[in-house]
Amino acid sequence: MQALRTGVIFMRLYLGIDGGQTETRSILATENGQVLGIGRSGPCQHPNRDTSRESSRESLFSAVRAVLETSGMSESSEIDSAFLGITGVTDPSTQAAHFYRSALADRFRVSNLTVDIDARSALAGAIPFQPGIVVISGTGSVGFGVDSEGNTFRTGGWGYLIGDPGSGFEIGRQALGAVLHCHERGGPHTRLTEMILRNLEIDQVGLIPQSVHLKENPKVYIAGISRLVTQAAEQGDAVSLEILATAGRHLASLAVAILEKLHWSDQKIPVSGVGGVLRTSAQLWEQFCDGVVQLEPRARVDVPELPPLAGALLLAYQQDGLPWTTGLVKKLQEQQSIKEFLSDEIGN
Repeated sequence: MQALRTGVIFMRLYLGIDGGQTETRSILATENGQVLGIGRSGPCQHPNRDTSRESSRESLFSAVRAVLETSGMSESSEIDSAFLGITGVTDPSTQAAHFYRSALADRFRVSNLTVDIDARSALAGAIPFQPGIVVISGTGSVGFGVDSEGNTFRTGGWGYLIGDPGSGFEIGRQALGAVLHCHERGGPHTRLTEMILRNLEIDQVGLIPQSVHLKENPKVYIAGISRLVTQAAEQGDAVSLEILATAGRHLASLAVAILEKLHWSDQKIPVSGVGGVLRTSAQLWEQFCDGVVQLEPRARVDVPELPPLAGALLLAYQQDGLPWTTGLVKKLQEQQSIKEFLSDEIGN
């Protein structure tokens, strides 16, 4: 049980964390769905090296400190329930999950704590009243679904070294390849050449590989090029439009593979999509939606009800025994902090 600084109002505190490869986001709310604050910090990298473990730990700590500060709480405040949806975590029993769970528990007072795949909180936010399927396209990509019997299945999420089809990294990689191919072998002309040269602040295509490799985080930089692809596509660039069309088909296939693996009722199966790449590119979203319904007529594609961060909050409620209700979801949707967060993600 927590008290506000006035010492008059008592409340239970619930924490949601959405840890991605670009940034980590946090939300703190009361048991009735009143959002107290939202925080942001650096990325959660896969904790497989000392340097990535240290930076990921600091990102997690910074996100929690930020949300406690904006909520008017001290770092010693007791959090009744927390759910962390973290990229690179495949389930709560993995070493990565243990790393984040131990890090948070050692630094902050949390009574009930779960760390799981980020796609679970993405699904909880996009389709709160499951079953359903969600596809994420940010720096990486992954699909996740829960059927009417509670079974789950994941597709993608292999990481950029093996392949994240439809991800920001893959879109950016395809764009760089198209520009270099045009320069070296006379491939199709594309607006991306000028845009990428300007972005890298260089004047020769041949300098692109070196310039990208010298970036502090080449993976995140390449994923960021997806924004240039979207801009070029909006200007009618044929190469960019084809890159996004291919990415949309890949993302649709992630959803359809889940649909084929799990068990569903006779009703239309809800599919949604989230992530800074998928929800900020109208062309990519359209290709994804068309691809899903063309490949699987049983599916329908819905815009997300809530962002993944709010999904993590809902899961924090659930593990503390608080049910999700339409009233709770509506209250979260109506709060300005959530509206602004969702608007940022969908590029409105």
